[in-house]
Amino acid sequence: MKKALRYISSILILAVLTGIDRITKYLSVLYLKDKEPFTVIKGVLQLTYIQNTGSAWGMLAGKQTFFIIITFTMLAVMTFVFIITPHERRYRPLCMVLVTLASGAAGNLTDRIANGYVHDFIYFQLIDFPVFNFADICVVLSMIALIILIFFVYKDNDFDFIKNKFRKKKSSTAKDSGGDEGIS
Repeated sequence: MKKALRYISSILILAVLTGIDRITKYLSVLYLKDKEPFTVIKGVLQLTYIQNTGSAWGMLAGKQTFFIIITFTMLAVMTFVFIITPHERRYRPLCMVLVTLASGAAGNLTDRIANGYVHDFIYFQLIDFPVFNFADICVVLSMIALIILIFFVYKDNDFDFIKNKFRKKKSSTAKDSGGDEGIS
């Protein structure tokens, strides 16, 4: 029951975060595209619409196939880690980070597949930061949280469940093939 509840709640959170991203991007197209930037806080925060074919600062512009392949790969890895993560309270933060990261990745992936670019519209003038969107916020905040978890919360052996999953797979493969590995 706990396992099912974890999956259901994670899917709902993923859907809500991805939905917020889709709605804000839709609104940015509707109200900001081909219009003057909207100042929220003068000299600090502006809403301005751009079509980004790259990553932050326009790096790797036009490499949509690359971004799509990388994103699908990362989503597969995140899903795998999420599924094999023990259903213990101590791993809830890790699971939430994976869900938030996946929602951001899915939001921008949807744009890349549907449009060939990502809708960006939030601009911090104060620090001249690249224009970004809600999915980017999910990705950046979840990566910061993941780094904090890895360096300050979890110990190395807390991730043994990942290594053990591969060991089990390797030993079952050796049994299936007759256990002759390593004999020459």
